[in-house]
Amino acid sequence: MAYEDYYEKVQEIYLAYYGRAADQEGLAYWSVLLDQEDGNLDNIIEAFANSEESQNRYGDLGNADKVTSIYQSLFDRDPDHTGLNFYVSQVEQGAMTDATIMLDILNGARGGDREGIDSFVTSAMAALDRTSLNQAASGYAEEFTAESALPETLALSDGFVYEVVSGTAQDDQFTHLGGDKIYVGFEGNDRFDVDPAASGRAIFVGGEGDDTYNLRDAAIVVVKDSGGGSDTINSYAGSAISSNYTVDNKAFVSEFYTATGEFYGNILIGDLRAPEDYIESLNLVGVFSESFSQNQAIEIYKQFDNWYGNRAAEDVGLSGLQEDIDTINALVN
Repeated sequence: MAYEDYYEKVQEIYLAYYGRAADQEGLAYWSVLLDQEDGNLDNIIEAFANSEESQNRYGDLGNADKVTSIYQSLFDRDPDHTGLNFYVSQVEQGAMTDATIMLDILNGARGGDREGIDSFVTSAMAALDRTSLNQAASGYAEEFTAESALPETLALSDGFVYEVVSGTAQDDQFTHLGGDKIYVGFEGNDRFDVDPAASGRAIFVGGEGDDTYNLRDAAIVVVKDSGGGSDTINSYAGSAISSNYTVDNKAFVSEFYTATGEFYGNILIGDLRAPEDYIESLNLVGVFSESFSQNQAIEIYKQFDNWYGNRAAEDVGLSGLQEDIDTINALVN
């Protein structure tokens, strides 16, 4: 099958989970992804069920109210007593889940209910420009092909072998829990988080969107984000935030503390992980974006300078030689 063969199914999923027709970009994206999954809906429906839109619609409802709301979205009516009891009992017994119940009710449609869904899908597809839709889908198909070509692991000059975790062309959220990993974002507004109990090393590679990096005191280096967008680094000490500054894809040396208030020494570069001689060449104008106040810039630079004179040779961030930059650039270029 081809991605065009999944347009109608994705329209049905939008109706079941969001109560509306799919927009062109969403329809193109999810149809291509479903084609990549050979029609397997498992990952698709998990993403739909966990989305903000679906959670706002169904997240706070009890089982009976949820089933009723799904019936109203799909069939424009309340469930009959038998149908309501059946689906509620299936959820309570674990045969259906909060993520699958919308799809289960959709797949159970018969007679007039099925005809109503078919009519909805026909109208939704007629409202879209098929040429533009196919062009958008073709673009996503090319991106997914490039993403699937990423290696599973990557060895860098620090001696570590990193697992490569790939994002998508949409908004992605990555949470580093442990291990040595490189997280690769693409076109969306991506969010990169570090769990408070995280171990290992994480390298975050942002893309073209407005990316957010929420960093804690693990061995973290932001390696590359030259794709554009207005990016933000939030640096935390323990569970308390210590700074919140906008990167705007400019070089950035981070204020970064341990729980005891000492400078931790991770070097965060907005565009690239730079070699030591580049970091040494930075001045206040080059280091900090215009959103910093002068006092903030001086305080951060003092912290960095104090640590720099007493750093250990193996500190993360200063060992990022050109070969690492080239290796990581090859992932996204």
